[in-house]
Amino acid sequence: MNNICDMIIVGGGPGGATAALYGERLGLKVLLLDKQYFPRDKICGDALSGKSIVYLRELGLIEKIEASPQAFVDSIIFSSPNEKVVTIKLVPTAQHGITSGYVCRRLVFDDLLFQAAKAKVETIEGFAVHDLIREDGMVKGIRGRAKGGSEQEFFAKVVIGADGANSVVARKTGLYEHDLDHVLVATRAYYRGVSGLGTAIELHYVKPVLPGYFWIFPLEDGLANVGIGMVKSVLKKRKIQLKDAHIAATEAPFFRERFRNAELLGDIKGWNLPSGSKRRTIHGD
Repeated sequence: MNNICDMIIVGGGPGGATAALYGERLGLKVLLLDKQYFPRDKICGDALSGKSIVYLRELGLIEKIEASPQAFVDSIIFSSPNEKVVTIKLVPTAQHGITSGYVCRRLVFDDLLFQAAKAKVETIEGFAVHDLIREDGMVKGIRGRAKGGSEQEFFAKVVIGADGANSVVARKTGLYEHDLDHVLVATRAYYRGVSGLGTAIELHYVKPVLPGYFWIFPLEDGLANVGIGMVKSVLKKRKIQLKDAHIAATEAPFFRERFRNAELLGDIKGWNLPSGSKRRTIHGD
């Protein structure tokens, strides 16, 4: 493999794989790197809505999504702490006419996108980037190591960091910040047998997790993605135990009956989710 290309993308998740596909469309020689091997899981609500659907449609991937394990959604249910419920149907936008979305497990969705990119650009899985290469103050490439291999260097006109919440690229360019007021902490768990699932994603403001929220998203074959999300600064200030709050939400009077016969599949997992509520510098040169 030639170690010189037009664009290096660090991180093969949805952002990185999508950037790779658009780069290839522009005729660029792209190298896509990820420290994991696909398929691999990520903690997420798994929902794909408006903006995501626009890009998937442009890339010709909607049919692949629909052929994969997923659930179709056409509405959103909100409930308040006093148990008032509002259902909002998704209506077509003037620009794109999108009226629906999907809930697709990241284990499935990320692999689908990565394989689509792998078919068109150079990829290396199991490659951990640990440094950037600079010349005359400009980022010119990356330095890293494949699992069990020796250190390698790759050079490009553009380096994109799509490597997640703890981005190496952001850290090495001085752009990384962990502002607790703009980071969510979330749990995610998969259940089988939650009653009352339909074609809506559900967002509930239930007392055990206030001022956070509790979600129930339908998946294929009677499965559900269930989780809670809260601003990290609030979590720390109130010393909330996230997994305890997750369980308390499923046992709250408004939801107890829906979870009475539900089976928790695996563990309740947690992760940090940087939010888009703060404007950030996104280039490092």
